Amino acid sequence: MARFRRGHLLGEWIRQAEQCDQAPIRSFASFLRQDFDAITVGLTLAYSSGVVAGHVCRVKLLKACTAVRPSSS
Repeated sequence: MARFRRGHLLGEWIRQAEQCDQAPIRSFASFLRQDFDAITVGLTLAYSSGVVAGHVCRVKLLKACTAVRPSSS
């Protein structure tokens, strides 16, 4: 689905996963249903905000690391 941008298959995948006997898979499927539209778009469109999200994560991590580091005097 993700590799070939087939987001239109997500609904059917969720329906099948919700019938699975594995609790973690059922739970994951329910989680996906909570933001179905956004996840479908992410699995469908050719562009991504992944680079921006990566930079934001890196900046947050750097801020967190410097916040706990004692200052050298």
